[in-house]
Amino acid sequence: MNNQYHDMISHWRKQFEKVEGTLNKGLDEAIENFESNKDLLKNNLEKWKTELEKQVENGEEKAQEIKGKIEALQVQLALGKAEGKEVFEEQSKKIEAALQDLYKNGKENGSKIYEQSIELFEQQSQTFKTSLEIARLQFTLGKMEAGEELDEAKKEVREKLDELKTQYKETQDLAIKNVLEWQQESIKKMEKFQEWTKSFLSNKS
Repeated sequence: MNNQYHDMISHWRKQFEKVEGTLNKGLDEAIENFESNKDLLKNNLEKWKTELEKQVENGEEKAQEIKGKIEALQVQLALGKAEGKEVFEEQSKKIEAALQDLYKNGKENGSKIYEQSIELFEQQSQTFKTSLEIARLQFTLGKMEAGEELDEAKKEVREKLDELKTQYKETQDLAIKNVLEWQQESIKKMEKFQEWTKSFLSNKS
């Protein structure tokens, strides 16, 4: 497993542990985590862009198109700090749209040369989307009044985060043996968590 995969697993393990202990801090902590995850995604995109630039120099037109999509996403990630929930939601929607656009373009225009990079990007994309849902959980819990309902909500969220964290740890050994299978399994788990989060938040709105 290369350093990029190792760094990503390490980052998200720390994120899960950090979020579990700060569910009651609401807005500020959610924004801090959002910015941290933007930075991680920016760093990974820069590595992919560097790889593509070598192909562009060799006259690969498809590489140039994918590179343009990366740069469009980088523009969204480079926007200023999300000061407040409204700015967070505005930035999140633009970033999610750019993530989808890049992945779609990569799948349509990519060749075998880019296959692993595209699959790695999808893994990074889903982990970032998961971080957005976690931030929304923090926003919601931060607004709730102290009492039994809040305690129950926190308990439910912690149980789900524990479940996701455990699943993420369990897939680390798989990542060493079969990277592609690990990506597919972890993406499924994160998509399932995102669906649960949307359902949870709709019931609290």
